[in-house]
Amino acid sequence: MPTFIPMKNVITLLKQPWSFYRWLRLALGFYFIYESVNHSHLVAGLFGALMLYQAAVNSKYLPCEMYGMCAAESAKTDSDQFDDIIYEEVK
Repeated sequence: MPTFIPMKNVITLLKQPWSFYRWLRLALGFYFIYESVNHSHLVAGLFGALMLYQAAVNSKYLPCEMYGMCAAESAKTDSDQFDDIIYEEVK
């Protein structure tokens, strides 16, 4: 039996800050719903509904957002562990 989210929680979810990806999901959701209605494509309608759901509840399905790793981590190297390289000029 599905659990229902109280209306108070839904309003709280909608009031969370809107990021670029959330606006993008909303726009793509409306676009795919529009295309589904105009061209009778069920898959486009389902995908549009999924995108609208993600935008409404701010679910994070992008790996970048889920794990908080949008930027590459800089590798920390310790300069003491490497020996100095000595070059010899060959003529």
